[in-house]
Amino acid sequence: MTADGLLNVNNLNVAYGEAKALFDVSIEINKNEVVSIVGRNGAGKTTLLRTISGFLEPVSGSVIFNNQDITGMPAFKLAKMGIKYVPQDKMVFSDLTVRENLELSSYGTGDYNWEGVLGYFPRLKKLLNNKGGYLSGGERQMVMIARALLGKPPILLIDEPTEGLAPNIVNDLIDIFKRIREDSVLVIVEQNLTVVSGISDKVYPMKEGKIVSQITDREQIKSVSFENLL
Repeated sequence: MTADGLLNVNNLNVAYGEAKALFDVSIEINKNEVVSIVGRNGAGKTTLLRTISGFLEPVSGSVIFNNQDITGMPAFKLAKMGIKYVPQDKMVFSDLTVRENLELSSYGTGDYNWEGVLGYFPRLKKLLNNKGGYLSGGERQMVMIARALLGKPPILLIDEPTEGLAPNIVNDLIDIFKRIREDSVLVIVEQNLTVVSGISDKVYPMKEGKIVSQITDREQIKSVSFENLL
C-alpha cells in the first residue's frame, strides 16, 4: 500500500454457494479520492461492496484497510473502524422519525453532533419529526447517508445512490458528494454515468465479476460510457 493508500482489495474471489461472483478482483482506494465502480446489472458491483464492508466472506484474497488485514471481519466491527456501507434499498426505519433514525446511529457511534451531517442535508432539518415511512426516495437516501456519516468515517461505500431519483435530487446529491469527499473517501457503485463523470477521480468498470480496467485520466472519465467501457 502506498503512503496515500487507504484500502486495497487484492485478488478477491467471492461465491454464493457453488456460483462464483467475483474473480480475482483487485482495486486500490487512496485518501481524498472518489472512486466509482460501474457496470451492468449482475456485474458483481454490489457483491464487491458487501464483501469489503463485511457482509460477505470471500473464498480467497484479502482486504487491507489502513495497513490492517480486515478480510472476513464482521460488518459491525468494520463499521466501528469507520468503513460504512449504504445499501441500495433506500430503507430506513419506517415507524421511526428522522430524528429517531439519526439517534440510533448516534447511539452506535457515540457521535451526537448532527450539525455537520445536517449541513449536508438541510432539508432533513425540516423533516426531523416526520416518520421514515412518509419520506420520498430522495429523502430516505439522505437519511441513510446522514446516518452513515455520523462518527466521521474515513470511508463510505454507497450502492446505487441515485437509482430511481428525480434529476433535481440527483444534481443535489452530486453537489453533496463533492462536499463529503473533503472529510471521507467515497466509493460509489453507480449506473448514472453523468454522476460518475461529475465526481470521480478513478473509475473501475466491472464485467461478469471481473475488473476490466482502471481509469484515472480526467478527460476519459468525463467521456465515460458503457459502450466504450464494456
